[in-house]
Amino acid sequence: MTDRKMTCDVLVVGSGGAGLRAACAAAEAGACVLLAAKGRVDRSGATLLAGANVSADVMCDGGSLWRMGIKSADPRDTQEQWFRDIVHEGFYLNRRELVRQYVEQAPAEVAGLLRSGAALTAADEGGRQIGIPGSAILDVLWRRARDASVRVLQDVTLCDLLADGNAMAAGALLLDIPTGELIEVSAGAVVLATGGMHGCYAFNSGTTGLCGEGQAAAIRLGADMTLMEMVTFCPDVICAPRRFRGNILPYILQCIGYGSLKNRLDEDFLPQYYSPSAIRLALGSEWNKLLLSYAMWREAQAGRCDENGGVRYSLASLTPGERAALEETLPQLSRGIYRDIMALHDRQGWLSVSAAGHYFDGGIAVNADMAASVPGLFAAGECTGGLFGANRVAAATTQMLVQGAAAGKSAARYARAAGTRSVDPGVLERACAEALAPLYAPGGESPRRVRAATVEIVSRCAGIVRNAQDMTEGIRQLDETDGLMAAPQRRERACNREWLDALETRSLRICGRAILQSSLARCESRGVFIRSDCPMTDNDRFLCETRLHSGGVVLQPVEQGRTSAEPGRTDYFEELERVFARLSYAEGGAVHE
Repeated sequence: MTDRKMTCDVLVVGSGGAGLRAACAAAEAGACVLLAAKGRVDRSGATLLAGANVSADVMCDGGSLWRMGIKSADPRDTQEQWFRDIVHEGFYLNRRELVRQYVEQAPAEVAGLLRSGAALTAADEGGRQIGIPGSAILDVLWRRARDASVRVLQDVTLCDLLADGNAMAAGALLLDIPTGELIEVSAGAVVLATGGMHGCYAFNSGTTGLCGEGQAAAIRLGADMTLMEMVTFCPDVICAPRRFRGNILPYILQCIGYGSLKNRLDEDFLPQYYSPSAIRLALGSEWNKLLLSYAMWREAQAGRCDENGGVRYSLASLTPGERAALEETLPQLSRGIYRDIMALHDRQGWLSVSAAGHYFDGGIAVNADMAASVPGLFAAGECTGGLFGANRVAAATTQMLVQGAAAGKSAARYARAAGTRSVDPGVLERACAEALAPLYAPGGESPRRVRAATVEIVSRCAGIVRNAQDMTEGIRQLDETDGLMAAPQRRERACNREWLDALETRSLRICGRAILQSSLARCESRGVFIRSDCPMTDNDRFLCETRLHSGGVVLQPVEQGRTSAEPGRTDYFEELERVFARLSYAEGGAVHE
């Protein structure tokens, strides 16, 4: 049935920051760990692109950073202030135990990076943030994993999670991409660290391998999902030319204070939508993701975008001294692809940018042990949901470190108690049959064509602004694509890109449907989730998680405590004003004009 069999105490699927950190923690706790990487273990996944590998934000409270010697931090800032800000910024949908864990464990993880030699970039943003290239974070974690004797499988993809006879997670079925072999891994516990669902969106800022395999496999296994409707879009992502499409360099430059945005009519469009104080907040913090993405969507609806569907990001107004300071701050701009992007900018005076699918606030529902609802299954990083509620403003890099450490420790402890399980033969047979089905299909559509159709549906119906009619139609159309058998022209198993497309499309369809189902259940607008047909924020009815379980969505109230929302039903932009007013670092003033 399978070509190879392997066993371990803890199987970690995903080799970005969350997966490597989980593998380190589990191995250092005494577990025999196997790490499955979709590419090269230290150079694949989302972490490599964090901050465009120029300057990824790594965060903890300012007081802790100050004590680590970061003198640009605010020594008066506390973990309690940071906790409150994260909950306010998440529009009160955050799982409080995850936020508490995040703020309390962040200092140890950040200090560990610095002790291990991760170099700070010159683009230090101060406050609660330091800048470290994504590759430097991977280097530190990979050295630590090697020292802990973590075993590695490279160039493999997750086909399915496997269960024992009691429906508990017992391992996984993996595909060795170069050889086409199916690998059965039996494990005492499984940690999913597979990143986001970027491939659901035609325009996204992620790597090509981020297709929601972990989330889709968890859904098939019966795990609960939470807040799947919450998708953060990143503005200032290059639209064209194709060579640079999806690159977030303009976003990074804007985050450190450089550049301006204009529509195709050369108009400064932000004042049409926001007050000066809101614009300062948008340009000076990660609130830019929510605020700028919405403004860009409005410009597109009004026909004021260019032929690429973008607005114009420009550094043309910089003085020679400011340009020299930028290049000194980011020496990477003189090398490789960034040198080419800067040359394109200088030739035409601007870059075409738009909002792209960027971060997935929802995912596998976990508790503070990073345990999913299925026994034996754990998850960490962006494939989870609940930490950031309805709006991620704090750093995803810190999330992957904190949650990876917790998941690895918990999985090792669970595996010690449970031992390696035997996979149910019927479960394994079904998983193998589904994985091989495209190769034995008598005929069908091109896998690339089915994938493109799936992505087009999700992109159109679950974008920055949504409505019930489009989402209902999107679910119907995804259901229709279920009947389209993707059949590769090549039937050989080794290095079969079409076969991989077919498997990834299955995951994209499952994740896309979950996003749309959860979106339909939330009849309001909140945080990054905006519905044109429900423009109110309803704290009386929808201060709830959307929980997807066994194909259905239920609303589950979120614990509030002292950091809570004001009751009532208000205009979406009025709710933004309320949230801004309660942040420890924000100015007052109207958001929407």
